[in-house]
Amino acid sequence: MQHGPFEPSYLLRGQVALTGGEAGERYLHVERGTITSVTAERPEVPEGTLEVHTREGDWIFPGLLDLHTHSDYNVLPIWDSAIGPFDNRFGWRGDPVYRRQVSETKYRLVDADERNQLILEVFAELQAIAGGTTVLQESYALDRNLGSDDSLLLVRDTADPSDLGLPEGGEIRSVVDFFRPDKETGEPSPVFDDKRQMTRLAAYAEDRDAGRLLAVLPHLAEGRSGFGRALGKDPYSRAEFEAFMSDPALADAGAVAAVPLAIIHGSGIDPYDAAHLRFLRERQISVIWSPVSNLLLYGDTLDVEAYLDAGINLALGSDWSPSGSKHVWDEAKFARFYLDALGAQVSDAQIFQMVTENAARCLGSDRFGRIAAGGPADFFVVRSPMPSKSGMEVFLATTDHHVHAVVIGGRPVYGDRALLESFGVATQPLPRVEGTAAANKAVHLPPELDVDLENDLQRVEDWLKLHAVLRSNTLASSDVPYQRRRVELKAATVKFGWSAQRWLHERWKQQQRGQTG
Repeated sequence: MQHGPFEPSYLLRGQVALTGGEAGERYLHVERGTITSVTAERPEVPEGTLEVHTREGDWIFPGLLDLHTHSDYNVLPIWDSAIGPFDNRFGWRGDPVYRRQVSETKYRLVDADERNQLILEVFAELQAIAGGTTVLQESYALDRNLGSDDSLLLVRDTADPSDLGLPEGGEIRSVVDFFRPDKETGEPSPVFDDKRQMTRLAAYAEDRDAGRLLAVLPHLAEGRSGFGRALGKDPYSRAEFEAFMSDPALADAGAVAAVPLAIIHGSGIDPYDAAHLRFLRERQISVIWSPVSNLLLYGDTLDVEAYLDAGINLALGSDWSPSGSKHVWDEAKFARFYLDALGAQVSDAQIFQMVTENAARCLGSDRFGRIAAGGPADFFVVRSPMPSKSGMEVFLATTDHHVHAVVIGGRPVYGDRALLESFGVATQPLPRVEGTAAANKAVHLPPELDVDLENDLQRVEDWLKLHAVLRSNTLASSDVPYQRRRVELKAATVKFGWSAQRWLHERWKQQQRGQTG
């Protein structure tokens, strides 16, 4: 996309996934980066409008929002640690194997050549876009690298509210830690903002009340949830959430609700504790759920059904490639598998909303995650090989190999090369090392970046190989180690699902005895 709108007017037709997961064949008319109409009948359009040729089986989905990711690590492969599960995030952060294989590798790669940083930025956004993502949390803002207000971006970035059409002067703040364990007691201790001589939570409250914040996305209470009692809850994560609840910065429920706040992970929340749920509901706090990362690192994750039954807004986040999904679309597919393993009564449409409308709600916006007249032209087109009339079935059964096009702000930025070139945009093919799944796929990169994907990515890959690290492929459908690890995780999740179902049944029987005793 550009800061300026994409000028050509065009019309395309396909099965459109509508609000709530319904579908219908529609014509989309796009002009100057905006969807001007969504109609069942072919609309009257200005002379010279480009008509995009589609096929039967082409599905149009709203662009996905990924509000939990760490883009700078996404060139690294999935971390196959033999040490977990961990109690909480402070366990693996201090693990020497993690430091050697993940954090130190990333920093050495960047230090080896200053150009590597730029390649990581491009790669991270490309990986997200290949999975239909159009809004990404704290992605690298390539426009700031180019130093021009008129420069191009690959994806909309929560770090730049102007990308989202949000008011100037405000900030969508991402926070990694509000608390850390005290070195002596192990209890949650507030993290200080040294420049402002106050805790990060106090700084949040001050900026919130001064109108400087548009939304806040904090990592909080990340560890074992204790759901299913497979390993038991992490006491620190529970204590961290309760310290958050009792902090003066969160006392004014109305002030908190006025600026959307979405907790990333939130494993320390007890969804069976009325006080915890009341705290979330009164402040309209959302939760961003990352099941793959939770299960890989901690051996359990959230009782999603309990949150939904309590009316908590839930979104999905991919986390990062070392212990998560390549993109939020793949996270949604794993969420479906996990919920099926539990026998949970959560529909496909509810999962779809977690990466579209629910995620947009975390930002206080109703402009994204939907296809509607007057909204931004952010969508992706899937060329489905399956004869289905169900948009949700296609969404959950197809892969990033089937992506025909990704459009952001009306501009085709990724997809089949011939389609992108029909719009008159310059393209680069995905490198050959990406495998057959990426054949004929191309990306529209700003020429100002001076990036040669084939050569630059190969250089990064060669460096990683020298350090015995395999680069994470762009497409989920072409990454064999990634797919193998997910198969292993699915097997473990089936066992977890059996255990959790037994635990839920025992909990239900205890409740019944309490009611009748």
